Amino acid sequence: MGLPGRNLTRSISLNLCFNQRVLTDPFFLPQVADKPFMIEIYFLLRHTPFWAVPVMLFAAEFGYMFWLKKKKRQATICLMFFIFSFSIVCFYYWAGGPEKSVRVIKNYYHHNRD
Repeated sequence: MGLPGRNLTRSISLNLCFNQRVLTDPFFLPQVADKPFMIEIYFLLRHTPFWAVPVMLFAAEFGYMFWLKKKKRQATICLMFFIFSFSIVCFYYWAGGPEKSVRVIKNYYHHNRD
């Protein structure tokens, strides 16, 4: 076992290296800028269980309430949210977790670019 502060020091040094690369390498920013919203998508995929499961629960509860009140349009919207969240969670577990799900999307994105 290492010292308790070692990982923190390593994290800070990696962050400083990243910032230094951004400031000094003129070819680094275009690589990040050519992928609009991909960083946000990677973040959402990495943390899928923390947002998709609550969305599924709320959508199921409200969908059932709207279905009992005979409000079909609102129930259908809630059902679509539930299906979307459920499919994202299934993809997350099929891919193998946070890092592998991001890797699958990165590979798909880079193989299908122009």
